[in-house]
Amino acid sequence: MARQLVGPVGALVAILIIDGMHFFTFTATKFNHDVVQLPFWAVTGFAYWAALRGGRTVHWALLGFGIGMAVWAKYFIVMQAVPLVLFALFDRDARKSLATLGPWIAVAIALV
Repeated sequence: MARQLVGPVGALVAILIIDGMHFFTFTATKFNHDVVQLPFWAVTGFAYWAALRGGRTVHWALLGFGIGMAVWAKYFIVMQAVPLVLFALFDRDARKSLATLGPWIAVAIALV
């Protein structure tokens, strides 16, 4: 995904930056809700990007799953979900997706 967004050099830099992230270094042994939420943030970001690019139902369902599971981990997912909703409302191209069934499937799955 990073290669498609920023090219091969930017993707390599992104992977190298991960080495300096707090959760992947000395605190990796502290397993708590902050660590549990990380994969759900990642899957939510990927699913939203893929859903807006391709519009496939499976990506919208994955988005709903990611948000729903992240809520169980920690309510801080609101800091990711609110900007995603605002982007869908204010971006001309993303707003078109609201007329499809996909976003509503994501909302339903997240609520379940």
